[in-house]
Amino acid sequence: MHTTLDDTTVNQHLSVLDPKQAQLMALLRKLILDNDKGVSERIEDGKWLHGYFKYDSPSGHFVYALGARSNGKVSLHLMTYYGSPDVQQKYGSSLKPYISGKSCFDFSAGADLPIEILENILRDGSKHLDEYVSQLKTSKG
Repeated sequence: MHTTLDDTTVNQHLSVLDPKQAQLMALLRKLILDNDKGVSERIEDGKWLHGYFKYDSPSGHFVYALGARSNGKVSLHLMTYYGSPDVQQKYGSSLKPYISGKSCFDFSAGADLPIEILENILRDGSKHLDEYVSQLKTSKG
């Protein structure tokens, strides 16, 4: 089921951040929600991504996470990038300056964002991730 956080919760969550981080988080959140209508959104309370906005696919798989880092940057985890060699090959060189892990990208300013690339990766990303997981399950039989 598709769910998003209410505005009050989002605003409270962003209000404790540095204004530049809050603005960048809001922009990236909008990109996710505008381009992947299938995700469900929540604030993660687990150990590794505590306090991050977390996005799950319709079948419940972790697709994206978005959070503020202590270094002033904003981190975006894209499991659709991690799980797709095709996406990595197509966009890897353009995203290289932002990569900080296998699925993690760090951004420091809105002008910095490779918007078109992110939109392409995010567009129906949850659907593509669910298809990828289904293929993995089928191949392992």
